[in-house]
Amino acid sequence: MSIFSGTYEPSAYFSPVPKGIVLHLLTGMPNDLLKATDMLSKDLFNKVRNPAFALIVSCAGRFAYLQKDIPKEQEIIKKQFKDAPFIGFYGYSEQSTLPGGTCGSFCQTIVGLTMSDDLAV
Repeated sequence: MSIFSGTYEPSAYFSPVPKGIVLHLLTGMPNDLLKATDMLSKDLFNKVRNPAFALIVSCAGRFAYLQKDIPKEQEIIKKQFKDAPFIGFYGYSEQSTLPGGTCGSFCQTIVGLTMSDDLAV
């Protein structure tokens, strides 16, 4: 079943999948990804007083999955950050601990870092 279309078609992967490997497939809809963007941007903005700058790293899987909704993701971040500048780029998956304790790749994630001149948090 295709991750992107929900039909029985070949799936798309962003890195080679070795034969016999166990895959952990995460499901979600574009609105789920946009909700995650909203949660991240609120968290980044609200945890730092007077944010001076933010760095956003979004997985290339999000780019492929969101497609026409990419501008919506940018608007969500702009809404939270108001006049604070931010920059972002697409990465090639993130490494994390998988169920079972092994390390592997996750796709469709978004992470951020907020910086401020204010030392009080």
